[in-house]
Amino acid sequence: MTQQTDLTQAFRPLLTWLSRHVTTQYFIAGMTTVLFLVAWNRGIALLYGMVALLIAILAISYLLPHMGMRKLSVRLSGTHRCQHGGTLTFPIQLNSGSACRHIGISLDAFPDAIVTERPAFVSYVDGDSSANLRVSCHLRGEYRIEQLRACSSYPFGIHRACREVECNGASLLVHPRLFPLRELPYLGSSMQSSFGERSVHSINHYEDYAGAREYRHGDNPRHIHWAASARHRSLIVREFESHDLPALLIVVNCDPRDNVGTPPNTSFETGIEIAASMMQYAATHGVAVELVADGSRGFNLSLPAGRSLQDNHLDQFARMRADANRDYRTQVDMACRRFARMDTIVTFSLDSDESVPAVHGRQHIAIRFERRSFEQPGVNIRPGEPIRRGNTVIYPIRCGDALDRVFDARH
Repeated sequence: MTQQTDLTQAFRPLLTWLSRHVTTQYFIAGMTTVLFLVAWNRGIALLYGMVALLIAILAISYLLPHMGMRKLSVRLSGTHRCQHGGTLTFPIQLNSGSACRHIGISLDAFPDAIVTERPAFVSYVDGDSSANLRVSCHLRGEYRIEQLRACSSYPFGIHRACREVECNGASLLVHPRLFPLRELPYLGSSMQSSFGERSVHSINHYEDYAGAREYRHGDNPRHIHWAASARHRSLIVREFESHDLPALLIVVNCDPRDNVGTPPNTSFETGIEIAASMMQYAATHGVAVELVADGSRGFNLSLPAGRSLQDNHLDQFARMRADANRDYRTQVDMACRRFARMDTIVTFSLDSDESVPAVHGRQHIAIRFERRSFEQPGVNIRPGEPIRRGNTVIYPIRCGDALDRVFDARH
């Protein structure tokens, strides 16, 4: 038994090399060549017949899958949503003007972000057919799917033919992963701000009319001032003030110079995950939120107190990019001036970044990313605890931290 085991170990490298490099079609092609040479040398008619049979098998294996898929088309439309780290099943429609068999459909356009978990398989297509394609989402973002990959090894499984199939296009929005938050500092309804009464936008509490402004994405359609909208030829909404409610301003750091790490483990992606989870917390605790992401698209999300977090909000998170033209200090200054009545502000910066201004006259939740942990994954950095300094609570975040535990820590 020991001698047999030693023999197997001795031949293992050879067997591994053969399994990688000697495929079925190469083996058949080699056998065909050998039989042809023997038949040529000996003049045996039976061997010529075997050679002709093997050549015919190879020709059919190469030609038939390509011929069957030449008229194949795929329809995939609409907007599909998936959460970072989750899976999604696409319903796809296939059509072929000629019969094709054993077709596998996969998505290979985004290998690092969207991975085919289970290809859509159709045993026979002649006309219309349908199938389901299952993918896993590994990176937040917005993706346009305009091409799928169709493969077939019919009829003998010797050769696998593939071709890119154009489809009419579908949008895939990968939402950020959300984690549960038990509490955030300064957001208790009984807590007063350092400068007195709180004023926030709300739809479910006692309100006073405060004026009108241009419509922003996420505003309540019931607050649209139609007469003013007609005069200005753009949507105008009535603005209200309610009192004694907490209000939160989140300023996402879209400065590309502050985005460190390798996707999906970057400081920007982690910041998006934290910001989205804070908005979810606000939605379930009656907290009004204004979120500013000063990237190239200039996102501004409004979530009045009492409103739930909707897919359209998460769609905006999926589209955010770290491509701002302004530095983060300027982004924070502009957001503070624009939303002067929001009493608690959330900022995101690197631990070595001194450019973020101190937030005066407001409660401040400062998210500080440990630069080394993102630039050198696996480096041993001692986990930090939340630190309170006056009206500021600092949360140190390392790459790979369990964020729900970080925000569960006492501050």
